[in-house]
Amino acid sequence: MNIVLLAFGNNLVYHTQSSLCILSLLKYRNRNDTITIYTDTPYFYNQYAGYVEICSFTSRQMDEWMNDFNYIFRVKIKVIEESAKRHPDSHLLFLDSDTVSYNPLDNILELLDKGKGIMYSDEGHPSQMKSPALRMWKALAGKSIDNCIVSQRHNMWNSGVIGIPKNKQRKVIRIALDICDFILQTGVQCFTAEQYAFSVAMQEECDVVSAESWILHYWGNKDEWNAFASKFFLEAHMKGLSVEETTAALASEDLTSLRIHVHKSNTQRRLTNIIKKLFPDR
Repeated sequence: MNIVLLAFGNNLVYHTQSSLCILSLLKYRNRNDTITIYTDTPYFYNQYAGYVEICSFTSRQMDEWMNDFNYIFRVKIKVIEESAKRHPDSHLLFLDSDTVSYNPLDNILELLDKGKGIMYSDEGHPSQMKSPALRMWKALAGKSIDNCIVSQRHNMWNSGVIGIPKNKQRKVIRIALDICDFILQTGVQCFTAEQYAFSVAMQEECDVVSAESWILHYWGNKDEWNAFASKFFLEAHMKGLSVEETTAALASEDLTSLRIHVHKSNTQRRLTNIIKKLFPDR
């Protein structure tokens, strides 16, 4: 497999997340897998030279990938397209930065070998969701794009993990890009346009299987995970651990003990904001 990550900008949080993901992959990847990080800040990944492929891009390239839409997640589709071209004979497994692997990836490879598609989890159909996903669905319903008629059979899958069999990459990526661009051209403001575009493309070309048995996607509890990652890397740095030793240290952690989703109370948030206004720091 060609395992692909994307991290850009100067916010260290995203690069800390990507580094945590890389270490988890070094433990669980298959021997012949490659790990590729696409980034505009390659210096954050110098320590992983020799372990991962570091593909840098410029702000100008990023603007070209957004293609005047100013939609940042279009960059994700273009990075997947670029990486598929670089490794045409490998299955592609894309991971968002806020993911970690916690089991060997052999079964994912077997599923891709059988032509199955991989995404993180099935979230249901957008027609049953709140706006703006519902507005996006109304703009897409029944439309034919690349001979694919968007319908009730195309559920919304979480795209924190996207695994595409090598013989289906070109078609899946083309459909996803065209659907994403169609959504953007309608003027519907929906940050999940890329997510649903890949969902439709993957379900059109593959039987899709959830990645939850091998990958944790902690988008619903980033605060706790970011705190863990910051402490983990600070301790590794203070101990002067090598990449191999840091990988072993992470492997000794029970990552499944960290929650991947926390329901945050709106009442608590509102009361906290009121208290901050009534009693400001001096």
